[in-house]
Amino acid sequence: MTAFDTTLGCFFIGIVLSTLFYGCTVAQVIYYARHYREDRWGFKTFVWLLWLLDTLVTILDVALIWDFLISGHANLLKLGTMPNSGVVEYLVVTIVTLTVQIYYTMTIWKLIKSKTYKILITSVVTVISLVSFAFGIENVYEVAHNPAIPAVYTMTVVPATVQPVMACIADIYITVALSWLLQRERTMFSHTDSLINTLTAWAINRGALTAAMQTAQAITYIAADKDVFYWSIFHFAGGKAYVNSVLAILNARHYIRSGGRSHGTDAFSVQEMPMHNVSARKGLAERSWQWPQWSQRSANNGVMLETDVIRHFDK
Repeated sequence: MTAFDTTLGCFFIGIVLSTLFYGCTVAQVIYYARHYREDRWGFKTFVWLLWLLDTLVTILDVALIWDFLISGHANLLKLGTMPNSGVVEYLVVTIVTLTVQIYYTMTIWKLIKSKTYKILITSVVTVISLVSFAFGIENVYEVAHNPAIPAVYTMTVVPATVQPVMACIADIYITVALSWLLQRERTMFSHTDSLINTLTAWAINRGALTAAMQTAQAITYIAADKDVFYWSIFHFAGGKAYVNSVLAILNARHYIRSGGRSHGTDAFSVQEMPMHNVSARKGLAERSWQWPQWSQRSANNGVMLETDVIRHFDK
């Protein structure tokens, strides 16, 4: 192995960042448990599964750096071998990535009304995500069967490059699809449109973060020598980015639904009604006690979006 600053030093920095981000994961899970007790058990299981997987990743990260810096201290043979904890850690991070991407794929499925488009749009992102997962598994297999480092990284160029690239493509696809589908649901109600814009912004920020981490990992792996581990910084932090980004969106549902106000303010205001449409209705004064037909439809859309669109992220 070469100088420690570009090998174990990169591992150390990445694991320190990963451990810090795990603190954010714990805080978000506690917040979720306190504020979203009404969620269905199936959805609660998803959140707790993410927390358990992230906890396992953190334990494996600590075990990995312990094997290198403590157990392998002054032992050059051990410093040149990837511990089993490192192999399992990469596998679990790959599973976390796929789990989050499948969750967003299911959200896209729920937002699409046409069955044909459901199958078409979700099939594409599912295939991309599974391809990324498959190359991640191949990478794990290669390192497990030849744990000598850095020599093994010359054998894993293809899977170690394709896996983050395909994950990045999947994240961009999910972001574009969610943004497009949400913008199609815009109505004539300012509060509802503000909610849609907020959801879109969160989706874009989430996708930009995870895609950037995957891109940085791929670029640093390809550009640097195989005995330089800059890519590991983005790998260790990348798994936490997936977990924390999805938990952040889930924990923001009350805030987004209420437009930044306290919980339980789902109603829309009559002042938000476009008055030019009201005035265009003949004879409205004679039957002012009724909702006009257009308004009933728009109101239904507004209520649906302020309650059901976020609920798509709940299921």
